Amino acid sequence: MIILLRKYFFGLENELLFDVNVRRTLFFLVIVSLVVFFTKGLYPGRGRISVVEFKEITEAIVVSYALVSVYIFIDSRFGNFSRSNFLLSGVIGIVTITVCRILTRKIIINTFNWWGEPVFILGNGKDIESIVKRLSGCKRLGYRPVIAMSLDTKINRNELGDYSNLPLLPKSLEEVNKIASERTHTVILATSTNELRTKHPDIYHTISATYKKIIFMLDSDIYS
Repeated sequence: MIILLRKYFFGLENELLFDVNVRRTLFFLVIVSLVVFFTKGLYPGRGRISVVEFKEITEAIVVSYALVSVYIFIDSRFGNFSRSNFLLSGVIGIVTITVCRILTRKIIINTFNWWGEPVFILGNGKDIESIVKRLSGCKRLGYRPVIAMSLDTKINRNELGDYSNLPLLPKSLEEVNKIASERTHTVILATSTNELRTKHPDIYHTISATYKKIIFMLDSDIYS
């Protein structure tokens, strides 16, 4: 991108832009960068607030550029490669990727109702209401409640925001197994694990054995 800007705005030519071997190497490095992003969990990137996501994007790009620098600065074909171009492209990359991810996610959320990982919410009624309300108000987290089960009190649908039609179930071990096999392998625990293990040991052991991803609530917030 930096080389193109130099060419079209300042008329500065750079033969590296048209070198087949260099472009092949850069293509390989793009693949490596994508692998780094996947490793950091930035694809699909669910469950992250903006500050955390920006931090992880920055870390991923720094790692990617460290790998790129190995090729650029030891490969003789890059002998005339501008270090200022290299560093500036990294800064632009951090800003561009962050902004594009935010805009793309916003467009998808506003366009498609199905976007987001389907989740099963299990726990105490009031805590379920709090979690669903948070997910309703912050859909960028990427979690979409599809069913909930209260272990104690009845849930007030008026407190569920956009998910007022969410299917609500009473405590049932059979339903916990059924949901895992038919609807989703991700569960949000709207209760402490100690309370679940002590008061509902059958459900606690079933969840540990059947659900691939468990998200738990801590201090009235959601952590994965």
